[in-house]
Amino acid sequence: MGDDELALLTAEDVRRLEPNVRCYGAIWSKTDTAVDYPAFTQALREEAERAGAKFLLGSEVESIDVAGDHLEIRLVREIATDRVYVDPRGKIRVNVALQDEPLPTRFLINAAGGHSIDIAHALGVGREYTDLHFRGEYWEVGPDWHYLCGRNIYTVPRHPELPFLDPHWIVRADGRREIGPNAVPVPGPYTYHGLFDDPAEAVQKLFERPVGNKLAALVNPDFLTLATEEWASSISKRAMAKRVQEFLPALRVKYLTRPGTAGVRAQVVDPHGNFVKEAIEIPGPHSFHVVNYNSPGATGSPAYTAWIVQLLAKAGHLDHLKAKAAKPAGLWDFDAVCAAIEAPYPCYCTFHPMMGGTIIVRGKGPRPPNDGGNYIPPSGVALPMKYRFYYTGIRVRNLNRSLAFYTKAIGMKVVNQGTMRHGGKYVQLVGAGSRQKLELNWYPAGSRFHSPYRKGEEMDHLAFVLADVRKAYRELIRKGAKPAVPPEDSEGTEVYLKDPDGIWIELLQ
Repeated sequence: MGDDELALLTAEDVRRLEPNVRCYGAIWSKTDTAVDYPAFTQALREEAERAGAKFLLGSEVESIDVAGDHLEIRLVREIATDRVYVDPRGKIRVNVALQDEPLPTRFLINAAGGHSIDIAHALGVGREYTDLHFRGEYWEVGPDWHYLCGRNIYTVPRHPELPFLDPHWIVRADGRREIGPNAVPVPGPYTYHGLFDDPAEAVQKLFERPVGNKLAALVNPDFLTLATEEWASSISKRAMAKRVQEFLPALRVKYLTRPGTAGVRAQVVDPHGNFVKEAIEIPGPHSFHVVNYNSPGATGSPAYTAWIVQLLAKAGHLDHLKAKAAKPAGLWDFDAVCAAIEAPYPCYCTFHPMMGGTIIVRGKGPRPPNDGGNYIPPSGVALPMKYRFYYTGIRVRNLNRSLAFYTKAIGMKVVNQGTMRHGGKYVQLVGAGSRQKLELNWYPAGSRFHSPYRKGEEMDHLAFVLADVRKAYRELIRKGAKPAVPPEDSEGTEVYLKDPDGIWIELLQ
């Protein structure tokens, strides 16, 4: 983005643009705009239907089974109450009744939002993850006080280690002003009001497998602090207003006239109890699963969808489909969108072991993989077992020194961090243009894997996620791996073996 799109502002610059806003500085996006998303979605549906797509509204997936070279999807019959027109004039409508026969599909793209992790689990993938749901609530500002600010105002989150924004000032496409959202923990994807619709639903969600992820998150002090603050802003309009008054002090509680439209996000939690910040793409049997796609949500969805479709098409997963019509030009030019997405990144880094290793900075060239751990093999390539490469872990002598180097010198950002059960500490980072993770591991005296640090031990371990850790462990031992920490001796997720050169490999489920 160039100077014609972004500008760095001082506090004085901000006051000249928005006299009521108080801050230390700001980044001004000059091309920021607002979209009527209901109208946008309806127009998109109509365009898709003209191209031959069909929508089964009000339908819920009951089960998905692998049936040879395709999937069979069964729907819950009671929920199918949608009416469709059966005549060209749109005068005659009938209720759609689901049949007992399953819906067959050669390939499934799972982008089911609040239920995406459930569908992934049904096909045996992503089982190392679970999700928690958070409701984002808004308050509308009365028309008499719209003058307070004419632009969207976003603040720096108070909890940067958690993937939530603080309430901000929003200008809608129709001119309305709103403040929000908060992030209130709720038991399900449809809890738009109150604490829960059914107490049993909350208990069921808590004990839904895997349980360890949620329990680890629930004892995280940062998360507990956030949950308390968010519930306070849900119960009290004054508490919500107070948070916005930090940058818009002229706002008053009485200016908030009615609640806005709430939304619920499904937030994925990893095996360490950390909240994953980025979207996760997981290949599965005759399927591709998009989970944890929250921010930027609707804003990024058109380009992100084009990228997903192009990715799957290049891998051969959509070869059974045939184009039914010419691709539209203009704003909906698919090829133009994909070309923009695939534009080369100016540089990216490949990392080798830190102590005595090398950092290779590459210039112009092909765009790096979106996530090395979510690689989709070309059609027809048989894998030795179902797995996903997760991250590379390197061992460091001084965690603070190494963290400062990789964040300040290299420009990587922290996405996860925490303390292991045995006392070690880890920090996961990602670099520009890739979501493949680098993990820094530090083992202090007294922790399980502490030992004198010798040169040559920089490569700590590689991590793989598998559907069946015990089966994979036995298979890899049979094929030449050496035992390190077998499943029967593991603590939680700590199952390890060694490759022929002695490099440790962690198996996660």
